[in-house]
Amino acid sequence: MIKVGDPVLINPRHSLKFSRKIGFVEVILLDTLLNIGVSFDDTRQLYYFSADELITMEELDMWNRLGPVYCRYCGKDITGQFSFLCEDCEYPIYKEE
Repeated sequence: MIKVGDPVLINPRHSLKFSRKIGFVEVILLDTLLNIGVSFDDTRQLYYFSADELITMEELDMWNRLGPVYCRYCGKDITGQFSFLCEDCEYPIYKEE
């Protein structure tokens, strides 16, 4: 359960701009889809996320205790990447032919 004042990590699977940044919950709204307002150290501006886009420090600690994790597709070590695929397999950059 996320509460006001909690530190949270932005899930890399949901945001490229804020990927892996740690912020603090400033406000929780009830009637909107993006209902959790998070601020970051460098600014007091609020950015809104849904609960699915945030990882609590407890979840991060549990994830890190799981041990090595490998990409389902290519087998590369992806420990701590919050995904089942490595970045190369999940976000492939296609070369022009």
